[in-house]
Amino acid sequence: MIRNLLVITGVGFVLALVGIGGSMALVGNDVRRHDWTWVVSD
Repeated sequence: MIRNLLVITGVGFVLALVGIGGSMALVGNDVRRHDWTWVVSD
């Protein structure tokens, strides 16, 4: 049972890192271009 919990924890951590990395890949360039401030425009 402990092994299952560790596997689930590890997979969740990896998925969280992938999600954070993906979001930075999508918006990282725009955030850097505007001096690390969020610009919302239509």
